Amino acid sequence: METFAWRYKPEFIISTLVSNQQAGEYMELFPSPATARLLKDYGFIVRGEGGRLAAFARQIRQGSDWVPAYAMAGPLSFTFWLKVKQGSEFQISSVFTGSAEFGRLIFYANNLSPAGEIDAGMTGNALELIPSPAQVEEKKGGLSSSTFSVRFPAGSYNEVRAGKIRPGAAVAFQLTKAIQDTQTGAELDFRLLPKGAYIVQLQGSPAKEGRVVFDEAAMAAGIGGIVDIHKDAWRSPSGPNEYRINFIST
Repeated sequence: METFAWRYKPEFIISTLVSNQQAGEYMELFPSPATARLLKDYGFIVRGEGGRLAAFARQIRQGSDWVPAYAMAGPLSFTFWLKVKQGSEFQISSVFTGSAEFGRLIFYANNLSPAGEIDAGMTGNALELIPSPAQVEEKKGGLSSSTFSVRFPAGSYNEVRAGKIRPGAAVAFQLTKAIQDTQTGAELDFRLLPKGAYIVQLQGSPAKEGRVVFDEAAMAAGIGGIVDIHKDAWRSPSGPNEYRINFIST
């Protein structure tokens, strides 16, 4: 009689820290509703504790080897929400205070290079999503509804444009709209476009640019940060990748 065997092994880990200590006292990290469904579809189990989240992938026995139970037909994107506990934002980092260039201020990070390469800059199996304290300001992003608008003085800008942040390529600005000299505002409609992170630019002098996540559900949930993990291959049989977010306490 043939025996069917399966097991779960960690595929990736996300660790949030404050000054190199586990950040569970200050924040929660969990999958977005859409990612929770995606993880379930691919046979994952997710466990989190003390600001650390581990995603375990299902594997099946194939001869003498263990292989992923579900094949990956193309790149996958997993979105995780970070919720800062009340009052903690002032103890964690300036990234949670102030304002964003566009939208409501959030922390935003992913595992892509500017050219769209997945896991670029990884050392061993670990990738620092805030490589140094000096770069924390670069992780400021905005959260917006799908109907985006921005105000400015007349004559400041000539175009607003946006491009999706995605694996495999640098951002291409496929959504553009001209701005007339008399305009004091501009709008872009993302309702028919994929949700997620974009780069939005105002062309003029001086130009403005910001990373904006368009997601009404995240806005309604009061999310303070979003972390996107992109995958184009499973790690099996290698060990899991760890994505570290280390906030320096202020």
